[in-house]
Amino acid sequence: MKFFLPVQETKIAEESYQAIKKFIEKQTGWPISDRRYYEIYYRQNDRDLSARVGGLDPLNGEKVFAIFKPKNPISPFLVCTYCRGVVQGQPILASHDAQAVEFEPENRLH
Repeated sequence: MKFFLPVQETKIAEESYQAIKKFIEKQTGWPISDRRYYEIYYRQNDRDLSARVGGLDPLNGEKVFAIFKPKNPISPFLVCTYCRGVVQGQPILASHDAQAVEFEPENRLH
């Protein structure tokens, strides 16, 4: 799956992604990995859950905008929805050992 962000204007996807990442780093105090995640599968309170960018989060029912992983391997995955990590509040925490699916790598020319 190629990288995307579920926003109206696809041309602002990268700018929006970086803004969310910066907000999350400020909120949590954790440096965030550069890897980009499309979907994760994890277990919480004896329930098997999954979160996918563009889909609805199983815990709060909001659209998932981004999934991040801090650089520290024992830190949890961070699921960002509108009210949990995008414009306010802390992201939803998913177990650090979640099964993760990354977006396809992009060939970036700088």
